[in-house]
Amino acid sequence: MSLWQFVSPDRHNSRTLPIVLYVGTNNEGLLNDPEYLGWRHERVSGQPYFDFIDQFVEAVKPELPDACLQWEDFATPHARPILERYRDQLLTFNDDIQGTAAAAVGTILSAVKVAGKSLKDQQIVMLGAGSAAIGVADFLWAAMCEEGLSDNEARSRFCIVDRGGLLHAGRTDLTAEQCLCTATGPCGRMEANHQGPDRACRRDRED
Repeated sequence: MSLWQFVSPDRHNSRTLPIVLYVGTNNEGLLNDPEYLGWRHERVSGQPYFDFIDQFVEAVKPELPDACLQWEDFATPHARPILERYRDQLLTFNDDIQGTAAAAVGTILSAVKVAGKSLKDQQIVMLGAGSAAIGVADFLWAAMCEEGLSDNEARSRFCIVDRGGLLHAGRTDLTAEQCLCTATGPCGRMEANHQGPDRACRRDRED
């Protein structure tokens, strides 16, 4: 809210409306706590979760048609699908994906400029593959493509590592957006040599 107040023309908090979307909890301690004020229900997941989000967005549209709907602190399995679903329906923004990426890419572009280098000539290693990291990778890919690289050439500059190791096509535990970030450069080929034949990513197995 402080950010939106800062950029608001009149800097008044009447132009912001914080909303908490509560979908339950799997914390047994909270569910059994007599003083717990939340909904005593296991956390909603899967399609019912997205149906709930859809009901919320459909309620916002007629009431606040010109508002910017900011998604904040959504888990990795939900953040990107929600952004992709509604980005063409109303003004919407995910700070974890887009805000972090804008700040990170701006910093990196300034660094390579000071060093007298070109972004397209850099090799990028990222530790972490959550929503924010994939968002940063997306923005960096786009910037490299603007400097003349093809999409495949830009992707070959990246090695993204999470707690399961390098993101590569042989892994079966990746989300849909992580599947698009699998390494195709030298580190990707090296990892593939230790993993055997490629297997379908989690998205393909679920289809």
